[in-house]
Amino acid sequence: ALSIIDIKKCMQQLFKDTTFDTFEVRSIDIQTFTRFHIQGILDKTFFPLEQQELITGHYVLWADIKPYVLQMIKGTRSPKLLKIVFSLVESQKDTICAEASALFLNLSFEEGVMTCTTGVSQKNFTLDRSVDLHWDEYVSNFFTRNEILVKQ
Repeated sequence: ALSIIDIKKCMQQLFKDTTFDTFEVRSIDIQTFTRFHIQGILDKTFFPLEQQELITGHYVLWADIKPYVLQMIKGTRSPKLLKIVFSLVESQKDTICAEASALFLNLSFEEGVMTCTTGVSQKNFTLDRSVDLHWDEYVSNFFTRNEILVKQ
């Protein structure tokens, strides 16, 4: 788990910049005046047939859902809870680790504290944790590249 030190900068990059835009969204939980839960599964039947054929992913991208989430949390008060479960898109996942079926990056903001946890879903059962370590290193480097201060 990583603690996000500069929460304001992380939120800026999350909602105003494109830093997280290519991540898939698996789920979002928001607690403001009520609780909102968003499943990130794409409903391809919503789109015209010619567009359906072009959609390759199974989950919505952060870039596409970000404005809706921002609208839900916008206001003078911070949300009581904001939890986003991201996963790396298939094409990027395979360059990092072909043995994983999914690589997760979980951001959680609650009671003024922001944390990041990672997770790996492997295709086959194994006791080898090298994939987990590799993904943890990738995420740590991601924050460093984007100048988001974190501590372990």
